[in-house]
Amino acid sequence: MKKMPLDLLSLLALLSVGQPAGAIPVDRVAAVVDDQVITLSEVEERAASLRSRAPYAPGPVLMREAMDDLVADKLIEKELKVYAIDIAPAELQSAIDDVVRQNGMPSEADLQTAVERSGMSWTEYKEALRKQLAQMKLINLKVRSQVKVSDDEVKRRYSELTAADRGEKELHASHILVMVAPDAAAEAVDAARERAAVIATQARKGADFASLAKESSEGPSKQSGGDLGWFRRGEMVAELEKAAFALQPGQISDPVRTRFGWHVIKLEEARDVAPKPLAEMSDQIRSDLYREEMDRQTHRFVEGLKKDALIDYPIPELAPGQAAKK
Repeated sequence: MKKMPLDLLSLLALLSVGQPAGAIPVDRVAAVVDDQVITLSEVEERAASLRSRAPYAPGPVLMREAMDDLVADKLIEKELKVYAIDIAPAELQSAIDDVVRQNGMPSEADLQTAVERSGMSWTEYKEALRKQLAQMKLINLKVRSQVKVSDDEVKRRYSELTAADRGEKELHASHILVMVAPDAAAEAVDAARERAAVIATQARKGADFASLAKESSEGPSKQSGGDLGWFRRGEMVAELEKAAFALQPGQISDPVRTRFGWHVIKLEEARDVAPKPLAEMSDQIRSDLYREEMDRQTHRFVEGLKKDALIDYPIPELAPGQAAKK
């Protein structure tokens, strides 16, 4: 890793030392990415958000993962400035309209209510969405042209799937969604989970699941009583799918976290099905392969930015590769 200039490191060391009695404490510096500082409190806050998705992961692992995310954020922010990438108000409004439509909400006001209930202010949500859209523009600019999916790759993946899916099951399930933003504060995540747990208890005690969904769900299937229809493996969000396939017909799941929030799932029915023909699966397979390759190329792009950056870790335990050294 390249070293930071001595004068900046010296300044950061002064900021990180303990303060005399009665002084206002200064947040510790956890990393310096070129000329941008990442504080320990930022790492802890990001790790708390990750904890809600991986409750049993060791603390040091989550801290290093949080650090890695924040370093990538800083480098991407710098690239956004280099390429003068920004999001116009009309683009942001279009994205908000898409979120409202995709979640089956009557209006933007309903989305705002759901966002604020999750613990994030409407201003914070719009800024997070604006930032996400800008990052997508950058990734499209730098990565998309490198991503190709051939017909042979689609056929190969289809053969792999059909070989593995002999005796595949298809499920009919319903769910109730309590929305919470992916990067919401830990307190908001916990509060949403508690609401979902209460709903799960009500369902297990005999409350009609469809009625509960119409009353409490914040997802697009609310009006249909939470009905998700029939689906096979690979057609739902991974966490929801895993929980649904672990249930027996009639069972209710514990709250399950996805990027949308907390889900309570009821398995209605299950049946054996034959694999779909290639013609029916090719579009979905191509989409999956494209997304996988985009993820790989995006990772390579970010790793390239890290290699070219000046990064220092005043807290060695948060530096990359520490787990491998122990």
